[in-house]
Amino acid sequence: RNENEMFDVVFMDHEMPLKTGSEATSELRGKGFEGRIVGVTGNAGKAQKENFLSSGADEIIVKPLSKEAIEAVLNGLVEWGSDENV
Repeated sequence: RNENEMFDVVFMDHEMPLKTGSEATSELRGKGFEGRIVGVTGNAGKAQKENFLSSGADEIIVKPLSKEAIEAVLNGLVEWGSDENV
């Protein structure tokens, strides 16, 4: 993780008032954000998932969110971060 980044993970909803989650994800990546971005969508369709991933999301989870889904992402974050320390 870049020491200037305040967040290890961002849960990015797809539907927001001013832009889509894919657009916001692409902007974050364009500004150099290297943390984990998890796309959150109510649409489990392949096209929307691919759009999120191609914009720079690391993974996608589908609403409604469960405690287990969030824990799985956060547990994966620990594993993901440990690779950088090797």
